[in-house]
Amino acid sequence: MGKKNMASSQIISLTAVLTFACTTVHELPKIHQLENYRSDIHMPLPDRTHAPPEILLRYLRKLDNKRDYELYMPSRYEKTIIRNAIALLPKREKSVLQNRLIGIYFIKNFTGNGLCEWVLDRSGMVYIFFVFNPSAFGKTASELLTEKENTCFIKDDTSIKIIVDCGKKIPGFYYILLHETAHAADYVLNVTPYVDEDFRKFMNIERAETEFTKNYWIGYNTTKEHFIFSNKVYFYNIGKPKLKISQSVAVYKALSRSPFATLYGSISWAEDLAELAAYNYITHVMGEPFRIYVLRDKKELFSFYPMESPQIIKRLPQLEALYSGGI
Repeated sequence: MGKKNMASSQIISLTAVLTFACTTVHELPKIHQLENYRSDIHMPLPDRTHAPPEILLRYLRKLDNKRDYELYMPSRYEKTIIRNAIALLPKREKSVLQNRLIGIYFIKNFTGNGLCEWVLDRSGMVYIFFVFNPSAFGKTASELLTEKENTCFIKDDTSIKIIVDCGKKIPGFYYILLHETAHAADYVLNVTPYVDEDFRKFMNIERAETEFTKNYWIGYNTTKEHFIFSNKVYFYNIGKPKLKISQSVAVYKALSRSPFATLYGSISWAEDLAELAAYNYITHVMGEPFRIYVLRDKKELFSFYPMESPQIIKRLPQLEALYSGGI
């Protein structure tokens, strides 16, 4: 199955470049044109960390309606965290970054934890860059993910708390990099049909499914099976939460029976891949736990280990396209 995925990905990538002839790079918004960025493509990956271009800052401020977005340059200690996190990445994902990553940017007060965005050169070749929130440097993965998970719920019962346990060893930045790197690989390898709608449009992608999505998705953000949380998942105060924390036990019981590693992964097939890949690496490679608890006044109401679910385990071979080979 892994080899089939890789072969399909190579065919899709070639098709995307060939069909790009229908759209010229000059028709793209400047944010997606490689020529508007400094490219350190021949530098070691950690050394591609530099200040974001002003065009990107203006774009993100307008997109998120946030005037307080400011560039941030990591300290020497934080650069060590970046270097160590990159060193842990799977071989094929690291190969994608080596050949296509043009920059790593940090923006203070950024909404959410991270972003992977695409740009094209004049021939239609896909490159990517990362934007990260530097606040993650001060948190463990457990702290960061607990904070993130709680943004998904309306707090209609203050006695209920949700905790995500990934141990105490992993820095929060490690999780974010694993998640965003899976998106980067997806842009290049096409493990899902496409990562976002603008990318589909400009690359003229018509394919509606891949091996990864065909049994679980009937559209970019429409799952084949309906769950209590379907189309109700919002994070980081981007959109208003629709799930009540008083419903959280029912929500997580449904999630434990679903093919999705997290609620965030049920938002779209792109997030499904990124979450499954990140938590697979955390649990099966780094050997750390991944457990979700629902507590009321410190008493456990429900807990489960998503990556131990039979529904999840049978999907893990589909991640082979991210792990072996080059680009």
